Amino acid sequence: MPTPQKAIDIRILLKQWVIIALGVSLASFLNDGIQFDSATSLILGVLFISLLNVFIKPALVFFGLPFIVMSLGFGLLLINALIFALAGSLAPGFHVADFWSAFWGAVVVSLMTLLVNAFLIRPKVNVRVTRTHTGLKQDAPKVKGGTKEYKGKLDDIIDV
Repeated sequence: MPTPQKAIDIRILLKQWVIIALGVSLASFLNDGIQFDSATSLILGVLFISLLNVFIKPALVFFGLPFIVMSLGFGLLLINALIFALAGSLAPGFHVADFWSAFWGAVVVSLMTLLVNAFLIRPKVNVRVTRTHTGLKQDAPKVKGGTKEYKGKLDDIIDV
């Protein structure tokens, strides 16, 4: 029996696009090498960044995994810069001058996404810890081990 697919939540997708758009506009403000002609070109740039992140980035991460591990994650910044530069060459009206502009733009967008997701968006994982106290059984045999007395069951001992 196939597992049911989770439906795409449009609100979450739109929030992520807005966060990326804010990051791209901040990167454009901070870096002269990143420019967009109009709001439409900004939206196209964000759309291309999102599409490249969905379709191209997993393959780049898979094939670059040894480099990513050896560089302690620096390779991910290079992949993000490559995606940013590709979006600049594909989206009309969205211009990225060179690799370093793409690199710093990708760093700004990554930091913006990290900060907004960390502080404004609720986490997806809820952790709940419950403790139950089970008393020791009175009929369990007492086993001497070292200087302390063990009052548990004999099958709790692990032999290697």
